Amino acid sequence: MRIRCLVLAAIAACAMLSTQSTASVVVSATRFVHEGDAREVVVRMTNKRTGPALVEAWVERADVAAQGQAPAFVPTPPLFRIESGRGQVVRLQRTQAPLPADRETLFWLHMLDVPPNPVGPADGRVKIALRSRLKVFHRPAGLPGSAAQAPDRLRWAFQASASGTPALRIDNPTPFHVTIARIGDDALAMRGEMVAPFGQLVLPLDGASAATDAATTLPSDVAHARRTAWQSGTPLRFESINDAGGADVRTARLALATP
Repeated sequence: MRIRCLVLAAIAACAMLSTQSTASVVVSATRFVHEGDAREVVVRMTNKRTGPALVEAWVERADVAAQGQAPAFVPTPPLFRIESGRGQVVRLQRTQAPLPADRETLFWLHMLDVPPNPVGPADGRVKIALRSRLKVFHRPAGLPGSAAQAPDRLRWAFQASASGTPALRIDNPTPFHVTIARIGDDALAMRGEMVAPFGQLVLPLDGASAATDAATTLPSDVAHARRTAWQSGTPLRFESINDAGGADVRTARLALATP
């Protein structure tokens, strides 16, 4: 009986934490683009909670090696309170910090959502601060091509990964970041990642599936199954994320990797 009570208490605590950890501050988009020499990026958000929310915002470079450099964007205001049902505008103001002019630069916008303190000792809720991380792209003026066309210019090939298992190699010859959400359109579909400008991405074919329940239907040798299904030279469907955060379905043609 005691064990059963402890289990029920643990389940109740988890349920309470799950309820209280729901984000209350909703941001208008999942990614933002700073175009050329614009002075700022505008971020809009709304407090959906029944009470006020305290929010702290800051921006950092995605490149870990460059995080110690002078900030390129300064959020204004950096700390603010949003009343229930009200909105707030945060302006990411561009500084004079130098950035590459031949490619996009990726930043992370961090939003720390702090709920109000419990009303009193009788209030059994747990206070949990939630942090959201959103993408901000600095896109210099005059880049060749466009972000919308960049996914179609990716080069796809089969090769062996560092561990020796079959892999997909994706080369990005463009100055734009390309986010691949999904590769394939059947039970063998796998998750993608973001390819940096002029960068390369190697995804082992035994990687994570695109659907949470797909693992129950995938064959044991998923790498071989994907390699067989996605034959060299045949079109391969994939989804890329556009500037609005939506998924665009595209096709790629795989080739054998060249040295």
